[in-house]
Amino acid sequence: MISGQVVISSRLSQHLEVRLLATQVTKEVTSVLQPCQTLPSWLIEHDEVRAIRVRLMGVKMPWSQEIGITGEKAKESRLIKVSSLSVRPDI
Repeated sequence: MISGQVVISSRLSQHLEVRLLATQVTKEVTSVLQPCQTLPSWLIEHDEVRAIRVRLMGVKMPWSQEIGITGEKAKESRLIKVSSLSVRPDI
């Protein structure tokens, strides 16, 4: 039984990585979200998904906290703050 559709959009000028956290690690999916775009929607089964995480593109960039997408929390729109690493030039 399919329990819902997940649509993820970004209005940032930078690429984002989006990770769908599954109940089984082998089913986790990571996608790249282009600047000012929307990912193709995912159809998910309730018992297979825990949450999603996002981060700015890059290996050393931190992932966001887990964002619940099932239950009552799934009925709300979300605004997520994404951390960036600040690079200080050598003086």
